[in-house]
Amino acid sequence: MINFCIDIPICGGKLISNEYRYKKCKACKYENEEDVLQSLNA
Repeated sequence: MINFCIDIPICGGKLISNEYRYKKCKACKYENEEDVLQSLNA
């Protein structure tokens, strides 16, 4: 499995793993599934 660095498009903050396949931003508390965040960055 390849790990990708995902930046959140809303505030530019870094994400941390919250649950299985879910990421949460430390700065703005935005949370979503990994695949959704990757599609927003595309």
